[in-house]
This record gives sequence, C-alpha cells and structure tokens, in this order.
Amino acid sequence: MKPGFGTWLERRYKLNVVASRLANCRRVEEYYGDLDRLCGSHQITSLLSRLFYSTEDERHGRQNPSGIPIDGNLRNGLATLQSAVRLYIQFRDSETIPANSTQTTTPIADAPQRAGSPRYSRTISPQLIDTPTSKARPGVVNGDDLLLNTTTELGIDLPRLIAKCSIWANPALFHALRTRHAHAAWFPNCRRGKNGEPKKGMADGVRFDNNTLPNLAIKVAVFGSRDRCTALHVCHVWPETCYDVRYHTGIANLVLLPAPLAGLSDHHKAVAECLRYRSYELFGWYPEEAGALVEQRGYPPASDWAPLLPIPQSIRHKFGI
Repeated sequence: MKPGFGTWLERRYKLNVVASRLANCRRVEEYYGDLDRLCGSHQITSLLSRLFYSTEDERHGRQNPSGIPIDGNLRNGLATLQSAVRLYIQFRDSETIPANSTQTTTPIADAPQRAGSPRYSRTISPQLIDTPTSKARPGVVNGDDLLLNTTTELGIDLPRLIAKCSIWANPALFHALRTRHAHAAWFPNCRRGKNGEPKKGMADGVRFDNNTLPNLAIKVAVFGSRDRCTALHVCHVWPETCYDVRYHTGIANLVLLPAPLAGLSDHHKAVAECLRYRSYELFGWYPEEAGALVEQRGYPPASDWAPLLPIPQSIRHKFGI
C-alpha cells in the first residue's frame, strides 16, 4: 500500500474506521501481496472475485474462496475485506485523476469469474457500482449485500443500533403466560397462512392470520393497548415460525422495532442472530427444533440494549402478576 492511503481515509472516516480499513488491507496483503502492485494489473479483478461470498454461497455452505482465514461469519468477514480493497482502489484512482476532471467509471479488464460472482467496475463514486450481488445474473444489485457492504464501510454497527431500539415484553409476563401455554402464545392455535391457504378464517380448528394477532399481542403486552405506540412494527425473532401455531404469537418470539428498521430482522444475518440470542437471554426460550443458542461474536453488551418497560397494570391484573 502507498503511505498516503491512511491520510486519504482520515479525510473521510473516523479514526477507528481508518484503523480497521488499514488493518483489513494489510490482512489481504499477507496472502496476496502488495495492493498497489495488484491494482496495476488485472489481478485486482481476480482478488475482488475471490473476496466475494454471496448469500447463496452461505446457504449452501460453500468453502472460503479467498484462502484468507476468517474468524467469525465468513460472508461478513469477506465483505469487510472486499470493502477495504475497494476503498484502496478508489484512493489509487483519486491520485491519477485531476481534481477538476469529471468522474467517470471505467471497466476493469475481464478476468475468470466464479459461478455467481459479479462483474466489478473501478470507480471513485458512486459506490453502488462496486457492490457485489447475491444473484447469478451480472449487473443485478442485491439490497442485502448493498446494506452489508455500506454499513461495513461506514463503520455502522447495525446490531447495536437494533439493540438500542428494540422493545421486548417483560420476562415476568412471559413466565406467567407459560403456565397457560408451553411457548407463551398470546393467541394459541393461530398462525399465518402458507401459499394456497387463506389469510384469514378458520380451518380444522386453526385460525389463519396475516400479522394482525402478533402485532396486537406484543403491543398489548408491552403498552397495555396497541393505540399507545406508533411507527413500531412487530417482527418474529424466528421468521419461519409464523407458520407454526406454537410460535406465531409467542411473546418471546416477538419484538417491536421502529418501522424503518423492521426489515433488518429478516434480511440482515447479524441482526437476526442477535435478536435470537436476546430472546434466549431474556426468556430462556427458543423453538424446540432450534436447540440451545451460543452468543455470537459482536453481540451487543447489556448496556446497549434498551431497558425493559414495566408490565402495564391492566396486564398485571389480568394475569395475576
């Protein structure tokens, strides 16, 4: 790396992010050699391809394509390294393009591609062009990967953000409910309808629901009424369990998040994992099929989680708490 890279980063990012990106680049250089030399050849395209690991790769448990040992989640780790390399490419290009020139995007020369890997463009901005996709079709931008790479580059810790914004039921209420139902379901014998099933109605003693009943359950459990909060969406901690009558309205399986953040519980792996462990931490609960959980690296400390709210008096009275 050229020594000016650190100064270039400092003009754009906080010092902790600068230190992390420099360390990421040094890590890559341990296995692939000098980044400046790679940027001067077609080898940089091959390197970016090797640092790409899609959600599809993760789903199928494919091996690490980079040869760089990753401690923790493989997809997140490779995305972090790739983001750092792309920053170095931007830095190097910024040195060769006059300050008053128009920013342009020029394609990197073609190199052998892994199946499912994207094509990349060397660019200063916008960074969207450089974002890897999880789709097999070249040029298709995947929002999950875009979010992961952008937050990694900016040093944004989404699990910590979610921790500070999440609203959970009080564990005492969970234990009171559990005396009535094994999984503390607020509305037993209901679930979301699968494809081909009704969204509402009854069949064989099962009540079909969209997401109305979990929404009602968690808001009444926390606030005493669903009218006492706005712009909060209910999320299933274990999303697929919404199709199971045991878990659809289980209080430990529900969390309230600010509406703009709610989709992260389904689409951001680190967020989903930290919510699952938080449920286990608070309630000692997990679906029967899942097995006991282990705290993941990067799990937010206790001080980051929003304080639990007291059980509303009306709910205390109803359940004899």
